[in-house]
Amino acid sequence: MTISLVKDQSRRWYGVYQARLDCWVPEASLHPGKMQFGLCHRLLDHLEDLGLLRPGMTILDPMAGVGTTAMCAVSRGYRAVTIDLEQLFVDMQAGCECTGTPLDGCGGVPGDPTYYRHGHHVCPACQRGLADALAHKSDFYSGKHFYEGNLQLVQKVLCKSVSWDILQGDALTTHQLLTLKDLVGPTVVVMSPPYLDALSNHIPESTLDAFGKVKSSHNIGSTYVGGLHYSNNPNNIGNSAPLYKKVMPEIYASLAQCASVIVTVTKNPTKAKRIVRLDKFTYKFLREAGWRVTDYHRAILWEIQVQGGLWQEKRIPRGRIGFFKRYDLARGLPAANYEDILIGVK
Repeated sequence: MTISLVKDQSRRWYGVYQARLDCWVPEASLHPGKMQFGLCHRLLDHLEDLGLLRPGMTILDPMAGVGTTAMCAVSRGYRAVTIDLEQLFVDMQAGCECTGTPLDGCGGVPGDPTYYRHGHHVCPACQRGLADALAHKSDFYSGKHFYEGNLQLVQKVLCKSVSWDILQGDALTTHQLLTLKDLVGPTVVVMSPPYLDALSNHIPESTLDAFGKVKSSHNIGSTYVGGLHYSNNPNNIGNSAPLYKKVMPEIYASLAQCASVIVTVTKNPTKAKRIVRLDKFTYKFLREAGWRVTDYHRAILWEIQVQGGLWQEKRIPRGRIGFFKRYDLARGLPAANYEDILIGVK
């Protein structure tokens, strides 16, 4: 099949962003590209309808971020395995023992490797507290404690223990990680790759303060609290377009060794005043890795509503508009009002 089939209206999904089990730890707002609960449940419903997801199978997200995919999976009775390169997001998923903020302080922004050096392991909540304190030139201190992540949160909501394995590592080595941890079995991959390098150069530095936050004088997204990068790690493909294009086909090939079905959710960024069709890159990469793309859908984020009369007509987007989309629209740039879903089988 070809992704031109999106012209078929039946392949467009509307109203899929209404949340079910919409609960994250507060620090999850530091992740700029989370999978949404409503969309994830819609994907799992669709896989079940197609017979591609059955009881006893494991749902794997090798670029899990804060773990939304797993939270949806375990709420439906499936086993979940998540992998992420960044310790910050692994902690948000699994929780961690926090050594407290060091008395000598530490610089940087949340996710900075400084927080994991010299015997310190500072939890996401304390990292955020430190960053806010530094931004406002105030003090912040906490002692040792256990930080509860999304695993503990979802177990409280469901009132039961769940089967969710959380691994820190590189998606390139997914097959090795699963083999090492004896987690190999019937597996479906559900993942949302990064936005190419959109996070590394999307917003001019003049609009940001020293901590990667939008200055208050720029009214373009006051709820955005994270930095521009997924991390300061140069190996994170979300920070480099050339690295993304080189590594993603290798990741999809690695996943083909341990799963029979793959679902990708791609968000098309705006670069050089044009929408970059990341779904087309993904389609190409999947085929190069040996996957056969059998299904394609487009989840609609928002629609334009026209208000006012002939002389005061306004076109207002209504729906779910993320930070980067809102920023593009505020500057009069095109923005993709959808996310693309590709489903591949071996």
